[in-house]
Amino acid sequence: MSGHPADVEALLNEIEGHLLVDAARTEARTAAAELTAGIDWLTEHQREEVARRFAERYLALSRTSWQRTVERGEELRAQ
Repeated sequence: MSGHPADVEALLNEIEGHLLVDAARTEARTAAAELTAGIDWLTEHQREEVARRFAERYLALSRTSWQRTVERGEELRAQ
């Protein structure tokens, strides 16, 4: 973001990061709800537990993917 002081750039990057994480959490909850909705033999407690675990795993996979993307971007910039 040329033209902005470094602290403004850092703040904007941090805000963008928070928005991306919030969007990923929403996606995880939505995907978990869709998954568990079709498993009608689960009790409500079991459904909530499966949804929670699914959302946690979804976020962990997203985080890993983002880290790989960052690393690859850094590799390409170095080349």
